[in-house]
Amino acid sequence: IGTGNAQAKFIATSRDFWVIDTDPGDVAAVAATFDQDFTGHRSQAVPGPHLVWSPGARQTVIARIDAARSKLMATSEELTDRQTAKALERAAARGVPCRIILPSGANNTQTIAAVARAGCQIHHSAPQTDALYMHSKVLVTDGPSGDAVLVGSMNLSTKSLTEDRELALSVDSRTAGPIVAAHHQHARAVKG
Repeated sequence: IGTGNAQAKFIATSRDFWVIDTDPGDVAAVAATFDQDFTGHRSQAVPGPHLVWSPGARQTVIARIDAARSKLMATSEELTDRQTAKALERAAARGVPCRIILPSGANNTQTIAAVARAGCQIHHSAPQTDALYMHSKVLVTDGPSGDAVLVGSMNLSTKSLTEDRELALSVDSRTAGPIVAAHHQHARAVKG
């Protein structure tokens, strides 16, 4: 499960994450959903123990943001979904340290400006000519089982969260500590 496009031109030029999910329930759910979609019978995605599907991911993303108390980090190619932005604004108003990494060209929306005004730190990655294009889609929050990571193909855009077929893997420090640690290391490296 990953954030990238499986084409050579993107693999060589984009910052993305891929996670190998071997949970039998997740694998069966992904295979069943793919089979449905492939035959043209796109219906409700088959749930898996650690999967978040879109359409319908907005509620999960907003719930994660609303539950954050001491940590909120996100990377996304887009930040245009107004409901998600409002949740980020609420988190900043609660005093949650909120850091968001976007690609260098993603600074022209009212949504991003509103989130920044609310107190979230917005970091734009270097232009693609100097570095990898920021394409990853990750949400890191604190939670009852330690830090939680949502990593997958969905942007923080209305279309991605409510209309497109997207998939994310939901893990936490208890279930996948090395994945959570890797995302922390990535966030520090990009910011530095």
